[in-house]
Amino acid sequence: MIYDLKCKQVIFFLSALILISCSGNKEGDSETTNKFTDQIEKPFPEIKLETFGYLEEVMGCSCYLATDSIQFRQQNFIYAEKYGLPDKKDFGFIKLDNKLIRLEVLSVENKSEESLRNVRLGNDQIEVWLNLQLNKSGDPEVLPAKGEIQIHIPDRLPWIQTVVGTCGC
Repeated sequence: MIYDLKCKQVIFFLSALILISCSGNKEGDSETTNKFTDQIEKPFPEIKLETFGYLEEVMGCSCYLATDSIQFRQQNFIYAEKYGLPDKKDFGFIKLDNKLIRLEVLSVENKSEESLRNVRLGNDQIEVWLNLQLNKSGDPEVLPAKGEIQIHIPDRLPWIQTVVGTCGC
């Protein structure tokens, strides 16, 4: 019986010791939690593109893209690009924070056999990646386009959107 009592005391003591050791340092845990919640409470601001109509600077060989076919028909574009310039200084536009922003074309990859057009544009603050599938139409100079646009701005979450529009001369 004494053995049972000592065994119960030892088990009780060990259980209490384990329970205390598992509770951890509450102050250290709350500091870690506070640092984590501070990061969550300060999210990256979203990129919100604005629409615009046809641009005088983008006449001739160009691409105009919108978020869907209704927006395209209403001439509410989120992207316009002028290409095929003799000096190879092609450029594009997006509208952000009430400003029409001009971006220089940094690279173009046309895969004619797959009807793909990949364009990378940018300036010192913004980078745009455009991946388009160009489709044939009744007019060989105007190609319907579908694809994806990605906008990358430092300290903001990337913005990815499907787009539709036309490219042609």
